[in-house]
Amino acid sequence: MKGISRHTSDEDKSAFARQRRRFLHGLAGLAGLGVGVLSGSPEPVLARGRRRDDAGTGPLFIEAESFGVRADGGRRDQTAVLLRALKAAAYRKAVLLLPSGTIRIGNLELSAPVRMAGRPGARLLATKSADFLMHVRKGPVLLQDIELDGQHAGKDPLLWLERVPDLRIEHCRIRRAGADGIKLDSCSGTIRECRIEAAGKAGLFSIDGRDLRIMGNNVRNCGDNGILVWQSKKREDGSLISGNVIENIRADSGGDGPYGNGINVFRAAGVRVVDNRIRRCAFSAVRNNSSDDCVIARNVISDMKEVAIFVEFAFRGAVVSDNIIENASAGISVTNLDEGGHFAVVKGNVVRNMRPRISSRDGLGYGIAVEADTSVTGNAIEVVSGIGIALGWGPYMRNVVASANVIRRCGVGIGVSAVRDAGNAVITSNVIAGARAGAIIGYDHDKPITGDLSRSGARVPGNITLANNRVS
Repeated sequence: MKGISRHTSDEDKSAFARQRRRFLHGLAGLAGLGVGVLSGSPEPVLARGRRRDDAGTGPLFIEAESFGVRADGGRRDQTAVLLRALKAAAYRKAVLLLPSGTIRIGNLELSAPVRMAGRPGARLLATKSADFLMHVRKGPVLLQDIELDGQHAGKDPLLWLERVPDLRIEHCRIRRAGADGIKLDSCSGTIRECRIEAAGKAGLFSIDGRDLRIMGNNVRNCGDNGILVWQSKKREDGSLISGNVIENIRADSGGDGPYGNGINVFRAAGVRVVDNRIRRCAFSAVRNNSSDDCVIARNVISDMKEVAIFVEFAFRGAVVSDNIIENASAGISVTNLDEGGHFAVVKGNVVRNMRPRISSRDGLGYGIAVEADTSVTGNAIEVVSGIGIALGWGPYMRNVVASANVIRRCGVGIGVSAVRDAGNAVITSNVIAGARAGAIIGYDHDKPITGDLSRSGARVPGNITLANNRVS
């Protein structure tokens, strides 16, 4: 294999050595997958463009320069020559190594395995007329240590993968996409420790995927959403979205919630959204729409313009636990009993500083709001302009419990639906301090219709059970 130049610094040599170690780890995840032989005879035959790992047992590495790929600063379109190099690498079950520097390509399409890495500073830059940078079908796909730059051009996703059963994208930078940064259609695998920024639409969009691992990425400055995990119909997904930093997500396409979210899970069952840091989104940090058996836990969230965590529409089964939420229009909403949404646990969350931040939206400024078959337990809620915990919405309340919560400095401590057709609510063992308009108030939708039910002698509606609450 062509060696590292004698003019290369010790720092660059160390960086490349670290990359190679990461690659061997990445390839271990793909080791069991065979690579189909492509038709045609790949050229050229490599005499000096090959090297295995130091033990001589690892994967074959091929220098892209051996096929004429040049990091020429993006002066010429090298799509055809890079495509030829990728086909040859796939034929040999090898990893294609890109040189340091900028290589210009556009609309590169391949239905074959892709294994590609970059030396420090390797960059694929989209041609100005490109609709996308790279579109791969079938795979498997391994990308590592490469920057993909779309120059804000293109109507399709910058990196677009379809029906890839095993993908691994690691330590890559995806930036300036005209549309989505990464689009995954019916894929499985891992996207780890990548930086995805300045996407015109979503940073990362998975549709009809299975068991994806989206971990440790930084997603920022996107036009519509951060990370989307969707199914085209309700079914198992099983993705893990963990350890990501997501920030500065806008809602350029407008609307009242489909855009402007850090993480949006739609019709995808069994998804876990855990241990993420999410800040400064135009709408929600996490929005679960019609997804069953979703876990939203241990996320740290701040500066949301609407509801920080939204569990809505036809969901069944959700756990929202141990999140820290500060500075939003509202904290947590578990809603839409009329659409079938029910069966949730909301526990151990810290919710602070809730007040409306979108002037056109009514009913905001609450800490936690739930409707049906839900337990709200052990949460700490502080400094809320409206209701600390809201139970039900008119007749849309059924089998809710609010217990052992600490509620401080809210307009109303707990608001509970007291209309004739509302279902049962149990409110017990809560500590409510400094509620300006009352500790526990009965409501008809957003209109108070009782006095403070926590006071001695108050007439409590028959659907509401109160016990052992402490008010100061």
